[in-house]
Amino acid sequence: MHIISIPLIPVILTALVMFVVSMLWYSPIAFGNIWQRLSGLTPDMKPTGNKMYATFGIAFLGSLITSYVLGIVIINSVIFTLIQGMMIGFWMWLGFVVPVFISQYLWATHKKHLTIYAIDLGQLLIVLLIGSAILSRIL
Repeated sequence: MHIISIPLIPVILTALVMFVVSMLWYSPIAFGNIWQRLSGLTPDMKPTGNKMYATFGIAFLGSLITSYVLGIVIINSVIFTLIQGMMIGFWMWLGFVVPVFISQYLWATHKKHLTIYAIDLGQLLIVLLIGSAILSRIL
């Protein structure tokens, strides 16, 4: 099997953008208040101190892994335009993210509000589109 070499600076920068977009998505300026209310969470339930740093660290690690995998897919694809790059993100979302969410909803013993799923799916679509757009232009 061929080992893929991918420049890490673009991957890290893309992961950082994806992480910030996700933070904004779940902030009060976007969908944070609705998501929090429908999830039954209260402000006093937010992680603090070391737990907050660990939560953000793990979330950034997830963005880093997603960015790296997107980079590998983009490098191995024939991408000529920004739209083609974004299509990679869309198809990965449709093929890998949406089916998992459908299964989670169908098999959940405690059903979440469909709006929560829509907010979460929307966030993942946006970060995959942005991430694949960035990587398709700089890799």
